[in-house]
Amino acid sequence: VGITGTNGKTTTAALLAAIFEAAGRACGVVGTLHGARTTPEAPDLQSVLRGFVDDAKSAAVLEVSSHALAMHRVDGTEFDAVVFTNLGHDHLDLHGSQEEYFRAKARLFTPEFAGLGIVNADDTYGQLIADTVHSDLAERAFRIVTYRRAEVSEIEVTAAAHRYVWRGRQVEVPIGGDFNVANSLAALTTAVELGIDPDLAIAGVATVAPVPGRFEVIEPAGRSDDDVTVIVDYAHTPDGLERLLEAARAVVGATGSLIVVFGCGGNRDRAKRPEMGSVAGRGADRVIVTSDNPRQESPEAIIAEIVGGVDADASAEIVSIVDRRTAIAEAIDSATAGDVVVIAGKGHETTQEFADHVVDFDDRVVARELMEALR
Repeated sequence: VGITGTNGKTTTAALLAAIFEAAGRACGVVGTLHGARTTPEAPDLQSVLRGFVDDAKSAAVLEVSSHALAMHRVDGTEFDAVVFTNLGHDHLDLHGSQEEYFRAKARLFTPEFAGLGIVNADDTYGQLIADTVHSDLAERAFRIVTYRRAEVSEIEVTAAAHRYVWRGRQVEVPIGGDFNVANSLAALTTAVELGIDPDLAIAGVATVAPVPGRFEVIEPAGRSDDDVTVIVDYAHTPDGLERLLEAARAVVGATGSLIVVFGCGGNRDRAKRPEMGSVAGRGADRVIVTSDNPRQESPEAIIAEIVGGVDADASAEIVSIVDRRTAIAEAIDSATAGDVVVIAGKGHETTQEFADHVVDFDDRVVARELMEALR
């Protein structure tokens, strides 16, 4: 199975892998958590797949990035199904425009790669793929199946889990965040279309482990009910940050505040920086803008571009702190019981890249250390 989209690839891949394992199919996964590139270069990818076969795995789930499609890394790979999660603003430094970015993603949904496509019909671009396939490929060997949030009911979401009713069955997934409803629905729909019994698929998603850096709740040693909720997430696009803040807002206490710490990477798509500033200013009560991976750019300049996008009438307090550890410490120190602190942008990453050096830096480790030190 190949999964593409701006957000949700990693979590959907983990959910689908858990289903395959529950169905007795040992599953390999290729993606953001497993190598230097989301999708490896073509020869490396084929070597990984060969290794899966040698290890007696009978299923594989691949995150397929727009870079991989534009650079032909998955050419020659035949998928049993391909999945589209959503499309937001990202990678325009490579693709040049949103239209070219979409065109790269949509390339996966052709008979060249698969005969079955699973697409998110709640996303404008997902519906566009469905409409295009139905109109242009009606007589060709490609079938589209859509999924949408309206298919589920009785949705309940916490910081650590979500549950809903789907096809008359109760679904419980030990991953929090409202946006993960769409991800688990994508995994369930794909599994059933590939012939897995719905009850077995539901049992599978119930076993998934928390996905590193994806709406990951940080638990300090000896956690108490008075602790602030701290969430680390990889959201690094405007729509990803917006969905993250909406999901976090849903778990803020009745009198609590939402605090977000984030930055933007250097030498990457600059156009999204002011957009992310605007999203943060609207979605949080306190915004601490800091360094992400500045690479060869000035951290202060990147921060200025982000802050410059904050709407003049935004009600959030805006603070700039260049050092990321200091920024996280300020967020946690200033929070009180009932507040939620979101640390966004780096997720599972364990280093921070500067112009001439790389340092060890894991948002999850740093946050846990600071929470325990504060206690």
